[in-house]
Amino acid sequence: MLHKETTLQQLEQAYKHAFYFNHFATKQGFLWKFVRLLFSVRFYGLYLLWRCGFLKKENREFSLFWGRKIKADIIDQDIIILYVFGALIYSPAEYKLSKFFIKHLGSDDVFYDLGANYGFYTYLTSDICREVHSFEPIKEVCDVVKNNTALNTHVTVSQVAVSNQSGEGELFLSDSSGVSTINKKFADERTDVVNGSYKRSITISMITLSEYCQSHAIPTCMKMDVEGAEVFVLEGGEDIFRNNNILISLEVCRFDNGGDASMQAVEKLRSFGYKSYAITHEGELELVEGDLSRILDTAFDNFIFKK
Repeated sequence: MLHKETTLQQLEQAYKHAFYFNHFATKQGFLWKFVRLLFSVRFYGLYLLWRCGFLKKENREFSLFWGRKIKADIIDQDIIILYVFGALIYSPAEYKLSKFFIKHLGSDDVFYDLGANYGFYTYLTSDICREVHSFEPIKEVCDVVKNNTALNTHVTVSQVAVSNQSGEGELFLSDSSGVSTINKKFADERTDVVNGSYKRSITISMITLSEYCQSHAIPTCMKMDVEGAEVFVLEGGEDIFRNNNILISLEVCRFDNGGDASMQAVEKLRSFGYKSYAITHEGELELVEGDLSRILDTAFDNFIFKK
């Protein structure tokens, strides 16, 4: 299990490197490239090697910020961020959520990672919680999580999307696996995503939360980041949410960036008796009400819901 104070210090160090990277990344010209290398040789240098195609991409071993080693093919923007920084810290939203989980989850928790992508939160919580269930519908991405948790008997990884029905469904893909969605309306309307519009789709397996929980432990904590399909998750697990006080992390998009879909999920959770909380920079909670999509000054943020 993680030593929380040490892990928080390691997170701060990783975030410091990411801050310098992000601060200088948008600056143009040779001088700024030199400054980027000066302040972040290891991180920006690795990033440049990957962008230029000089970095070996197959089965790279690297460490996450608290020291856990994983292996993955370096194939897209989502995995290079983990490779370069060891954390999802390209956004303050992920930094705050990481800090919240480290501070507030414990050895009695059962964690569900919905929209696991390459498994950052699966790895983090598996070193804290007694049981972790990870859901990722894209085979190539899910296989990375399976391979890196093969020795963790308390981690269950499923190549499936959690939705409002079980069976087969359609997943709409952008250039980044982390912004794929099963919500066609969300995909049609949100064409200005950083990683490009949703140009293709694949057939995937889906399951409802209610069905899954018939044969698995009900979560005490859940991370829900499924790109506009959060309301589908809630519809497919209404009995689970109504009858339990699950600590829920929900990604909310800004009103001009897919916020309508986010607020459908927010209002449904509120109808189940949940209250919404913003995560502070220190990883603590502040009660917030109203339209969360209109209080954001970034493209998205994570909010906590509990009864």
